[in-house]
Amino acid sequence: MVKLREDILQVVTKQANEIRLLNQRLQIAYEELDAFSYTVSHDLRTPLSSIRCYSEILLEEYGESFNPDAQALFQKIIDSTERMRSLIRHILYYSRMGRTDLSTELVDMKPLLEGIREEILVTAKERSLQIEIGNTPPLSADPTMTLQLFTNLMGNAAKYTRLTLMPLYG
Repeated sequence: MVKLREDILQVVTKQANEIRLLNQRLQIAYEELDAFSYTVSHDLRTPLSSIRCYSEILLEEYGESFNPDAQALFQKIIDSTERMRSLIRHILYYSRMGRTDLSTELVDMKPLLEGIREEILVTAKERSLQIEIGNTPPLSADPTMTLQLFTNLMGNAAKYTRLTLMPLYG
């Protein structure tokens, strides 16, 4: 009976040590991921700021000589850089958040989906793609994650669809 108890204790101790080592490795991986997220988000901000600044300068200095389509495209570049800057900020925030809860609020889906549709249609000009947005109820969700989710879903659907009409109903 004593031998069985010692054998069980030895197995339990061995497994506890393995779990402790795995937890240490996991902690190191989290720390490395945090450092990587910070570095990437920092490194992406600089070229993004340059794109925004140069676009604003071009629009400010030469905007009057651009046709309305070119002016609108430059404004889309500026707006997209702001959206990307926000996403980078949120990536850093969520990487540091750990396992805490996401902040949820009521997200009006209609303007969110229409904005995504506009971006997709601009990049898919060579294809005769149409995206219809039906009735869309608001969602209680994290706004940034919701934007990212639907951007990915709609972007992939547009990229891989063979139909010329892609209805989207919320």
